[in-house]
Amino acid sequence: MDSVVTHDLIFPYLLRKVTEKAALASYNWIGRGNKIGGDSDAVVAMRASLEE
Repeated sequence: MDSVVTHDLIFPYLLRKVTEKAALASYNWIGRGNKIGGDSDAVVAMRASLEE
């Protein structure tokens, strides 16, 4: 039971980490007019972060 509670408390922090890495990866694409490039880098960063 304790592990379920612990996971529930940690999940928001892990989600923030994944979102932050995606934002940082797509930052360099701002203003370049290439939405697909930014999306692609964000997805790669999110997947890598989730695999950690």
